[in-house]
Amino acid sequence: MPTRVFIDANVFISDGRPPGKDVVRALTNLVNNGKIEVLVTNLTINEVTKHFTGHDLAQVKDVLKPSVRQLINDVVDVNLPVLTRDELDDRIWNINKEAVESMLSGLKAVTLDIDDLKPMDILYEYSRQRGMFSLSNKKYQFPDAFILKRIEIETGRGDIIIFTQDGDFDVANNFQGDGNISVAHNPQALFEQLDLTVEDGVIEYFLGSQVDTLIDGALTGLGDFFIYVEEQDELEAEAVSVDAIRILEVGEFETQEGEIFVTGAMEVSATFAFSGPDMSTATYDHEDGRAYAWQETEGEVTQDVTMKFTMTVSLDERGLPEAVESFHFVNDGYIWLQLYDPDEWR
Repeated sequence: MPTRVFIDANVFISDGRPPGKDVVRALTNLVNNGKIEVLVTNLTINEVTKHFTGHDLAQVKDVLKPSVRQLINDVVDVNLPVLTRDELDDRIWNINKEAVESMLSGLKAVTLDIDDLKPMDILYEYSRQRGMFSLSNKKYQFPDAFILKRIEIETGRGDIIIFTQDGDFDVANNFQGDGNISVAHNPQALFEQLDLTVEDGVIEYFLGSQVDTLIDGALTGLGDFFIYVEEQDELEAEAVSVDAIRILEVGEFETQEGEIFVTGAMEVSATFAFSGPDMSTATYDHEDGRAYAWQETEGEVTQDVTMKFTMTVSLDERGLPEAVESFHFVNDGYIWLQLYDPDEWR
């Protein structure tokens, strides 16, 4: 009987835009091999859709401005329709929800319906500060509370592993019911619970021979992150080159015959370009209530960043690593750049 695994929304989000990358690929292999059954809730679907919709809306919201639509018309001779913010949001939401549902269809995911719950049961726990609400930093996390309660009901059919990227569901470790709930905080922890670990040590030598491939992949991967300059929010930054990488940790897991799933962390030495208003030249406008810079600034800075990664590696007929099929960084935050050494300012 396959192990039932509930996948939290942040797992899908960190693996990248649907249809996902290495983690979803590995999970799909395990589903197709009968090792796991994937569980989600309809609220999970909405949470993933919400994330990517917010990202997309931030990218295209300027098309709501008549001046931007006119500029696009002048430059590329395309008349954009006039939309309200709600109409634009609905269109983007529907596109992303369809993509999320298609990804879950590939995983043959079972969707648990939140409507099966009685809201008063959740409100009672909120009033008594029990369950999810017993955590001080989760006092108002009703979405997770509904999800956890639905998972607890589902344990009547057997044990469940919650696969998440944070500690939001740690309270589930204290659950006592017909079945058990365990929590895996990353792919490595999940696949170790599923007894998929490969311990031949060959992958380290293989990755050492793939430095050029990994450097190219690292530069592409850094482009998926929001990059901020510390204490200078006005500046924009992007990675322009990766100069070196160093593998810090690595684990390998067999999810399908002929390929392995690899997870780990690496130190990436990269060069970042930055540009924007030089706020050291700014003066404050009392009428507008803000500061305006008189000059622009630009430059480059080299910085080492530690990145978690996943990859899929194909095996040859001897079962040895042969090629990197896919590789990406786990998107679980932002990259912050320092343009100066804090010690120099002490």
